[in-house]
Amino acid sequence: MKLSLSDVATLMNKSPRQIRYLITTGRLKAHKEGKSWRFDSHDLPLTSEQRETLVDNADAVTEAASKVADKARAAAGEPKRHYSVTDLRAYQLGEPLYRQLIDVCGPNDAATQRLRRALELLAMGCHAFHGREKRQHYAGAREAVASTITDLRLSIDADPTRRKQRCDLADTVEQTLLGPINALIRRAERKIHQPQGNRAQAAKNPPSQGSQESTHNARSLPR
Repeated sequence: MKLSLSDVATLMNKSPRQIRYLITTGRLKAHKEGKSWRFDSHDLPLTSEQRETLVDNADAVTEAASKVADKARAAAGEPKRHYSVTDLRAYQLGEPLYRQLIDVCGPNDAATQRLRRALELLAMGCHAFHGREKRQHYAGAREAVASTITDLRLSIDADPTRRKQRCDLADTVEQTLLGPINALIRRAERKIHQPQGNRAQAAKNPPSQGSQESTHNARSLPR
């Protein structure tokens, strides 16, 4: 995920000046796009909690953008677009990895099949109605991804080049997918623990000031 200097400063609880100092001293990796600094989230020395915050906010931005798009379609008299599995960041990241596994390992390899199963479970979770169902499917997707990583790493391929390719893919799958899937599990758990009365009230009434502030904060992170 690409981040701006202000995004990184907010995420790491530092001032923009401190972030610039870390860049000039070589402690943070960044590159220039025009006159602005840009960062890759994978290059940042973030704690697991900071990475989870980053993923949560990215999902919140996607959800907020989807709602804005729905309002625009309604205003134009167009039919409402239903929420899709392709709106899930975990699925957006997982599908290209699945196709990469097909190219490197083949469509019938155990790792490829397990990652396909993870994508199927993400789709099931996306379209499940109850929070417990969502959590069950998303947790299954996380287990399938973990098994994919194990299959890739424990390869008995005699070719050292292919073994390295599989280990590199294992690293990519692990670093790319587990965070977004864990974020989906946390969202499902919040839905489970939200009182039924609050759900009904939220459906009838517009968002509260607190939720509006959360959406505003989410918009401050990259789109």
